[in-house]
Formats: sequence, C-alpha cells, structure tokens
Amino acid sequence: MARLKYYFNHATDKPRFLDSPLSEIVVGRDEGCDVRLPLSLVPSRAAVLYESHGAWSVEPLTPVHTSLNGKNLAIHTRQSFGRNDKLVIAQHTFEVIETEAPKPRTVPENDFFAFVQTVHELLAQDDEVRREDIVGVEQRIDQLFEETLQSLPDDASRQSVLEYGSLFAVREELVSTLLRSTNRQDFMANAPWSKFQTTIGLHEQELSKIVGILRLRINVGEEKRLSGAVSLIDQNFQREWERIKQSILENLMQYLAKRAVKVEIKNTMYGRGPLEQLWRDPAIGDIMVVSPELIFVEVNGRLEKSGRRFLSHDVTAEVIKRLVSDAGRNINNRELLADASSQDGHRVNAILPPLAVSGPCLTIRKFPNRKKMSDLIAAKSVTVEVAEFLRAAVVARCNIIVSGGTGSGKTTLLNCLTDSVPVDQRIVTIEDTAELDLKGEHVVRLQTKPKNAEEASLEYTIRDLVRNSLRMRPDRIVVGECRGKEAIDMLQAMNTGHDGSMTTIHANSAREVVQRLEVMVQQDPEISLPVEAIHRQICSSVDLIVQLVRRSDGQRIILSVTEIMESSQPGVGVETRDIFLRQNSAGAVDQYGTMSGTGRLPTFIQRLLSPAHGGLQLDVFLQMPGGMP
Repeated sequence: MARLKYYFNHATDKPRFLDSPLSEIVVGRDEGCDVRLPLSLVPSRAAVLYESHGAWSVEPLTPVHTSLNGKNLAIHTRQSFGRNDKLVIAQHTFEVIETEAPKPRTVPENDFFAFVQTVHELLAQDDEVRREDIVGVEQRIDQLFEETLQSLPDDASRQSVLEYGSLFAVREELVSTLLRSTNRQDFMANAPWSKFQTTIGLHEQELSKIVGILRLRINVGEEKRLSGAVSLIDQNFQREWERIKQSILENLMQYLAKRAVKVEIKNTMYGRGPLEQLWRDPAIGDIMVVSPELIFVEVNGRLEKSGRRFLSHDVTAEVIKRLVSDAGRNINNRELLADASSQDGHRVNAILPPLAVSGPCLTIRKFPNRKKMSDLIAAKSVTVEVAEFLRAAVVARCNIIVSGGTGSGKTTLLNCLTDSVPVDQRIVTIEDTAELDLKGEHVVRLQTKPKNAEEASLEYTIRDLVRNSLRMRPDRIVVGECRGKEAIDMLQAMNTGHDGSMTTIHANSAREVVQRLEVMVQQDPEISLPVEAIHRQICSSVDLIVQLVRRSDGQRIILSVTEIMESSQPGVGVETRDIFLRQNSAGAVDQYGTMSGTGRLPTFIQRLLSPAHGGLQLDVFLQMPGGMP
C-alpha cells in the first residue's frame, strides 16, 4: 500500500502521513474529506488522489493553485506522479515515500482446489459410501486424500497442496475460534457434519497452540468489534503465517491439509460449500457468485474477489438449491428464480440457467448485526441532532419513507427507526423476504408467497398483504419496500388511521420519490386518478422522506431529511422542503459535506415539541451551514 507524506509549506509542525486503503482520496477543507486541510485558503474539495497498486495520480477540482514539479495542472485533468515527484495542493506538499502492492484479502489459489475437486469426484464415484453415514464419508475422505496425494506427479505439487491446505486449515480455525468466543449463533455451526470424527488429539492441540500464537501476534484480542478483529486477520495473517510455518513439522502439515480437504468437501456435501466461511465472516457484507470460478464479496462497501470457488457447475447448483430449500422456497428446472430469507436473516437470491447464461448465479445480502441508531451515529452516518429529530418524528407518528439506492442502508435505518415506536403499539410488517428485525413484542410479520409451478398454489403479493393488514387492527404498518400497485393502498393506510407507518423506496432524491409514487399509483388499471388527486393523496399521507446514499468510499450516510407538503403554487402539486441537508461551505448539496439544519422548521413542529412525544428541543435545528447558528 502506497504511503504519502504531506505538510504545509510554511508550517513548522511535523509532517503527517497517509496510509490509506482507499483507491480515491479526496483532499480539501470539509470534514468529510479523506485528507482534511483545515485552513481558510483551502477549498472545500480541492483535489482527488487516485491510487492503484502503488501507482498514484491527481485530479484538481478547483482552479486554486495545484502543481506537479512546479508546473500548474489544469482542472479536471488527471496527472500521474510517483516517488520522486513533488505535488503541491493549496500550498500543501505531497510526496510518495513508500510504495508496495496492496495485500490481497486472501492468499492466491494454487493446486489445492484442483486437489480437492479430484478427491470430491472420487468420493462421488464410490458407490459404497452412503451420504447419510457422516463418519464413513469422513473416513473415506482420509483414505482418498492419502491416495491422491501420492498420485501427484512430483514433490513440488505435493508440497504446494500441503502448504496451502495447512494455511487454509489454520486460518479457518483462527476465524472459527474468534466466532465461538463471541457466542455468535449460526444455524449450521452445530450440525453433525461440521464436527470431525477422525481427529488426532495431539495434532489438534498443536493446532490450538498455533492459533493462540497467531491471535497474540495479530493482536486479535485487542479489537472489541468482531468485524474489526476479522479485518486484522485479513491484513496480517499472511505475514505471520510465513514466519510460523517454518516450524511446522511435515506430519502436522499433512494432517492440517487433510483437515482442510475435509472442511471443503463436507461443506460442499452438507453445507454452503466455499461460501461457508464467507457466510460466517462478519467483515463481509454481501456475497455474489458470478460463476463457479468467480465469487465476489463486499468489504467496507467495496467489491473484491474472494479467492474462493466452487468445484463445478453441478456443485454450485446443489448448494444453491440447499440454501433456497432451507429458507422455505423452491428452485428447480421449472422455477428458475428464487428470492428467500435464510434462517439467520440473510437474503438469498438465486437464478439458474438458461436464465443465467454463465451458470448458476447467487447473491446473498447479509445482515449480520442488528444496528441501533447509536451505531449509525458512531459510524458518522447520521448526526446526533438528526437522530433526535427522527426519534421524535417516529414517536409523534409521522409517516416516513426511507429512500435510497441499492445497498445504501434503507433496511438498516428502517430497523433503527422502529426502535422508537412505543411498546404498547401493534405493528404489522410486510415484506417479500423477511429482512426487518423489529424488537417489540407486539409485532406481526407477514411475507409474500410466490406461485408454485408444481402445486399451482395461489400467489400472495405485497398488495394482498397490505390490504389484509388493514383488517388486523394495526397501529402502524411497516412495508419493507414499496415498488408497485400497493403504493395506493399504502398511501391510503397512512391517511386513514395508521399514522406512523413507514416504508422504503428505491429513488435518488426526495423529488424522485414523489415521481415514483405517482407512477406506481398509475400502474393500477382499476384506479383512474388525475395527477392532481394523486399529488393531494401523497401530500396528505407522507410527512418525511429520509434520503440515503452510499458514497464512493463505501460509507452509507443520510443525505437529507425532507418534508412533503402541498404546494401553494398553481400546477406544482407537491412541494419538498429540506429540513436537514448535507452541504459544503458554499451551501451546495454535497455527500462529503456537513449535515446541518436548513433554517426551515417542519409544519408539524408542535407535535414534535410536545412532552408526550419526547419533547424535542429546538436546538437540533439551530446548527446552520458552516457551523454558524
């Protein structure tokens, strides 16, 4: 990872250093910049630095003096620079003092996966092995491991399998030990197939010692957050393993490699295959299987290759069917699509050929930890003032729409908002796949049911459930995502005694939310309403729109909190008024700007100030752009 030294030309303080994991680094005065230069002469966003595998370039964003080796650079023109160059941005000097290629998240593949596939194929061809006999399967894997290892053409191939296999086994046990220490529940973790029957006690003790040494060297115990501890392992395991593997005897290395083969094959036969560890890794957000050979993961908002792969297309399809079946849905040659929620809360979407041209495709949206609003504040996704405003709005039974793009954190925020619902109120949640995790006792969870091609069963849509929920005496209705004809039913429910209802919508701005609602209402051929009537329905139903974005650095933030109201101007229909907004020092909307009040108070301010609704203080509105009250 490249390292930068930067300093102010005329300052006497010590230089600062940047060890950044980001590929794009924003330099400027604003608090949201990756490199903040808090001087009045520095623009809010002066330039962007780009880093890729140790190679650097710069793109000026303003006409303010930016030079490379004494030559001024043109605005919005990217220029490369390196170790011997001198870059000046707003009188701050940047120098590359160290460059090395970024470390991959996982070690490179080698002959190990081909070796596992060979053992797996031999096992599948063995008619005497019964799948139900887990002990017999494991013993047969042991035998096939020895035979296949001896059949390799040379010592180099055998050594490659043993070294990578032992590395795999130690890292897997290191992460598993970490997960066990947190008492984290995993619905397959205690399955009979996950336990080894052909273990050697002495070697297991030696493995435990190795794991203990690595935990100390990597300082895993000093990290309180589980995801942070796993990130430490990702960053430092390869280096520490290279130091320690020299002391591992050959018989132990062979035992560890055999153990790794058993993990892979048993996971493939009974579990999630190569996804097993990715599934349990809290540092990983989403898992995306593009093809058997290509599995991507999301880490800190960025996509990268996992280094894992399925043994074949057939194995991929088998694991997909198992995952979907465990979630209570079907996928087969007649039903080629499936969208389901796993038993531990992750969303599973699968699609089979011929719809998926490159082979079986799988997307897993992980929801490993139920976040609270305090977590979002700590992550700087929302300010304390905005969080307090939203809390009061929920208590005051404002109807709220959470808007944003895919992966912007809509479901997470919706969960956090529901924490403020009084415990004596009855909530009905409606989703395609169960993702919401409401903590109240009086919560009724509804989930849609698609048609079953084999049984010709009835389909129950979001709209069906919204209409039925009105007969269930709900105080509030929470719809996981509103995206079709159910929009009119949701609006009418918000406007007819179910105040405090909430939903999410895919949209890029509050104004776009209004436009999408208009289109969704018009999708229903049974309802023929003029646009003016639709606008009046929206204005009387929706109080607030909370807009989320996922920035280029992967952070999910609240961009704006907007009130919806009927416009007094002829022909306008709906007026949107920002209550809170992220802005730069010039007052323009900026994802990297500071969240502040716009100076406007919502029309329902008296409800928020009422002691019955938590007694919101007016101070939350007084933080104006630029930090001036």
